[in-house]
Amino acid sequence: MVLELKQLVLTNISSVLLTNFPDIKILNLEGNHLEALDKNFYFGNLRELYLKENKWKCTGSLEWVLKLNRTIVKDLDQLFCHGMPHQGKPLLPIAQYFKVNVILRTNVQKKCECSLSHVVRDPKTDLLEPIIMVNCSNRDFTELPSRLPRKTKILHLEGNSIANLKPLKTNPAYRSLMDLYLDNNRVDSIGVLEGSHWLTHFRAFSLKGNKLTKEMLQKYASQVKDVHDIKCSYVEGDENSLLPIAELSRSSVCRFPTEYSVQEALDLLNAVLACLIIFILGKLAYDYYHFKRTGRLPWIVTKMP
Repeated sequence: MVLELKQLVLTNISSVLLTNFPDIKILNLEGNHLEALDKNFYFGNLRELYLKENKWKCTGSLEWVLKLNRTIVKDLDQLFCHGMPHQGKPLLPIAQYFKVNVILRTNVQKKCECSLSHVVRDPKTDLLEPIIMVNCSNRDFTELPSRLPRKTKILHLEGNSIANLKPLKTNPAYRSLMDLYLDNNRVDSIGVLEGSHWLTHFRAFSLKGNKLTKEMLQKYASQVKDVHDIKCSYVEGDENSLLPIAELSRSSVCRFPTEYSVQEALDLLNAVLACLIIFILGKLAYDYYHFKRTGRLPWIVTKMP
């Protein structure tokens, strides 16, 4: 017995529908507006079930998808998500990644939170890849986590006390990490990352509110996308307070007012020496010209013994 319920704009189907029709062997629900099936849906004596071209919702629990029997649901590979954030993605792989995400939440370091941010298609293999995001912000970390869930692409570590970035170079767990947010930590240099795989392959690396110097910002200016958001700390009475470090002159990079006099004295001395050099070169040129024209030696030479 076949029951055709195609293209009827159905938004819901009773989980006990087939209890009233025990002889139904084929059920066709194609082309409706179904968003999900009840996880306890009774399949009875069904041999074939068709579900494609519905508006399957891929947010919330997808446990019901994992319970579908491929031998019964003949078009399981033709079921796609409807609506963001997984519009057009295959329903079954998304459900499987959601299950993995639940497992990750139980295995990730207890201080952190783990979530499935997105699922994207790898342009090289055309396979779906999950974008796992781990949030360890404001959790009193003093160093980078020693382990991360597999396929972690985004890591938030804002508001901790991390200074050492060496694990980004030495720990394999960070090799596939794309986005790292380390705002408001204690990082004063990224020199340890020079020549590392991670530094040449990352997508986002945020370091606002750290103890970075202008030299570092100049050296990596092409890679530091928020270079103009890295500013001097606030000092009352300091005209450079909260100004972008990369835009300051050498003589005014985050210095306290009491230090200005020393720098100004050195700059003045350099100016005086430059003037003396120019004067001496000018006098030498004049004396040479005068000697060639008149044959007379400079006055200072005639007085020398």
